[in-house]
Amino acid sequence: MRASTIKKKSMRKKKKKKNHESKTVIFQILLEIYFKNFVHYS
Repeated sequence: MRASTIKKKSMRKKKKKKNHESKTVIFQILLEIYFKNFVHYS
């Protein structure tokens, strides 16, 4: 029983990490687009 609860906890952590990584990737892409536009207009 203990091993199964630990597995569930690790799975939850992995899911949260994946979600966070995708958010940071989207943020980086938005920053790149923003800086490209800024350089283009200036």
